[in-house]
Amino acid sequence: MSMKRKPSVVDNGSQCIFVGTDSRIYSLNLTGTPNETVVSNQTLWDNAAISKDAARLAAITTSVDTSIYVYDYNLQQWKQFVLYNPTFSSGIDAGGVLYADALEWDHTGQYIIYDAKNVISNPLGDFIVTGK
Repeated sequence: MSMKRKPSVVDNGSQCIFVGTDSRIYSLNLTGTPNETVVSNQTLWDNAAISKDAARLAAITTSVDTSIYVYDYNLQQWKQFVLYNPTFSSGIDAGGVLYADALEWDHTGQYIIYDAKNVISNPLGDFIVTGK
């Protein structure tokens, strides 16, 4: 399968995860005989990253849905995390996140580092666009 974006490789180099041009998530065994398997057969994915310890998978869809989806291999379930722009005021967020783009896990496998497209308005009501 051809890749939509660059693959994400686990720390020991034994496997990688990637989204194919068909928008499915694939895993490729990199030791011994290469073996490609479908991780998610849904044709809605745009990018994916696997944690360095291979315990979790983060993915984004092709939709503008303001979310990152995380699959926990131990729990065998997906969880949706809605993105927002925090503020210094308690309980208030600035909204504005349209979608995430680039994804990577930190070295601990606990935190996702991502780039996002944001649209916010200034005090005059004009829109300011940031990100990719």
